[in-house]
Amino acid sequence: LCIPLGLLLAGLVYVLFRVNANEHDLIILIPPMAILAAFSLPILRRSVISFIDWFAMLSFTIIAVAIWLIWFAKTTGIPASTANNVARYIPGFEVQFSWITLVIALGITFLWLWVVQWRTSRAPKVIWRCLIISASGTTLMWVLLMTLWLPTINYAKTYRFVAERLVQAAPANATCIDTSNLGPAQLASFSYFTRLPLADNPTCPYVLTHNASTASAFSALHDKKLKLLWEDRRAADRDERLRLYEVIPE
Repeated sequence: LCIPLGLLLAGLVYVLFRVNANEHDLIILIPPMAILAAFSLPILRRSVISFIDWFAMLSFTIIAVAIWLIWFAKTTGIPASTANNVARYIPGFEVQFSWITLVIALGITFLWLWVVQWRTSRAPKVIWRCLIISASGTTLMWVLLMTLWLPTINYAKTYRFVAERLVQAAPANATCIDTSNLGPAQLASFSYFTRLPLADNPTCPYVLTHNASTASAFSALHDKKLKLLWEDRRAADRDERLRLYEVIPE
């Protein structure tokens, strides 16, 4: 008990006193909290264990069916309504079929069905019986998403295509593009997918921003006018607006 409790306290101290902390830092608290929660297994009542099992079985099975249904729709176009909804949310996506990923997804799905059948028919008396379904269901979700949905997730989240269009829109004589107004994800993506002269330098003659309010604040702060040269977004993100401005000193 002392080891996970010590790790939890150390993680809390790290998160509380870290400069520029964000929600990702909270991940380090999950392992010690999970270990501490495991100590409650011997005192759980049978009714609570049964509730956890049935809730997990129903939840993970319904989600797995939805994952398979959406994958089948975007691959075959059947049912048409589901396929049209997928196409509307990720316009321009081209289906990528792989037998290897299909076999892996089928294998993990049949394994999940076997685990459910084993848990419900035999009702093992081991102390960790209430964790079998939850752990297996979590594994099922991860494998299905990383096989059937991975191309879709990559297409929806990647900045590759936006970066390619940015390269075409950027002036050929650009010597410096200020990225101080970009988020870490956008900055890392543009640095990886392009060879543009990106820099965290407000004196650059060009500015790349993630929203209009940031551009207005930059203009007011540095007493400069901005001329919009390019505006774009990822196909699956309707709220995003990436903009390239030329700085016009007053």
